[in-house]
Amino acid sequence: RRTYLSADGAATRLEVILDDPGFSNQAMATLDRVRQASREMSQGGLACYFAGATAYMADVRAVTGRDFYLIAALALTVVFALVLALLRDAALSAFMIAATVLSYLATLGITYGFFVTLRGAAGLDWKVQVFLFVVLVAVGQDYNIFLAARLAEESARASVRDAARAAIIKTGGIISSAGIIMAATLGSMLAGDIALLVQLGFAFVVGMLLDTFVVRPLLLPAFAVLTGHTGRPITRNL
Repeated sequence: RRTYLSADGAATRLEVILDDPGFSNQAMATLDRVRQASREMSQGGLACYFAGATAYMADVRAVTGRDFYLIAALALTVVFALVLALLRDAALSAFMIAATVLSYLATLGITYGFFVTLRGAAGLDWKVQVFLFVVLVAVGQDYNIFLAARLAEESARASVRDAARAAIIKTGGIISSAGIIMAATLGSMLAGDIALLVQLGFAFVVGMLLDTFVVRPLLLPAFAVLTGHTGRPITRNL
């Protein structure tokens, strides 16, 4: 009795055992329905408080969802500033950021279509979009900067079209190999049984391959050839 009822009888404790895993989207949806029902009952002065793994994770999801766009904006701003400092070309730097965001959105859409539309999952784990964004922005820009730096060096002694061709030839093997290795490494999470890791592994593989074989060899050189923006060579002080 002491466990479920206060000494003065003004408060009681109820335990709800869910059929779904505590951290799943289904469990959080059930919690939302319980909270909505409690709000309807609280009009008479009843106050309800929720605790436990599902309630805790639901609160974390709410905070993360609210702050995600702020985090994304700050991350993109910092990365843009770093790329701009290296290449000293605002248009090219902005395009590289936009291409990364496009790759992220395409990856998220493909992942959603595969797991939800094809495999019938209830939805993607809410943490997928956060982890995927951080990894693609950080790793994806490394490959783009590598190609863009070579493009800037080649454009100093050749036409933009020839510089783009030379940059792809000289960096293609290295970047492609690095992208495949990274995709294979992150894709190892597909071997697990945890839904979050499986979804993340699939998303990482798709994202890395898109960035390696679409954004880097196609979009970035095409932008440089069409607009003439190749950046400035990175100087080295000896």
